[in-house]
Amino acid sequence: MSSVTQHTLHPWKKKIPIYAIDLAEGEGQQTWEPAVSGGVSPGWLMPDGARVGLNKDIMVPYDWIPGTDIKFYFVYSPNSMGGTGNIVLGIDYVLYADSICSSLGMNPARTVRTIVDTPPFGVVMKLTDTYVAIPGSELRGKRQIQIAFIRAGDLAEDTDNRQHNLIKVIMEYESYQP
Repeated sequence: MSSVTQHTLHPWKKKIPIYAIDLAEGEGQQTWEPAVSGGVSPGWLMPDGARVGLNKDIMVPYDWIPGTDIKFYFVYSPNSMGGTGNIVLGIDYVLYADSICSSLGMNPARTVRTIVDTPPFGVVMKLTDTYVAIPGSELRGKRQIQIAFIRAGDLAEDTDNRQHNLIKVIMEYESYQP
């Protein structure tokens, strides 16, 4: 009689926080704030009425399950009371292949994806109600993501006239739990 131990891998969602301090200035007129919304969390102040971006280079996680989406949730807060509209947040990204010898060109194709969220009335942190994602089908054979987390205040759907603080972004993807 043989004794065989069989291990089963279980899919699970992995969440990785990307803190504001780890983001670099990108497009627009964002301002670094060491303590936002009357609290202790640092963040980037994103003005109303313009497009602003905060940049990050991310490697596609080694434990990502190919074909599944990589999702991003935003943690943000308005910097003043009031406000009755929506905010448009999103990602502006470029994907790079596994092979370092593949030709990337000077201007690889950029993709912009956005979500519309309703900010809180008060000056409190909020996690977006939904996520914006890079589809798993686009990620096959890719290793690097150059990404900008944006406020698309230049779009008509962004109707909240306050400045907002980006405190962090939560990257969520499917992996296997050993």
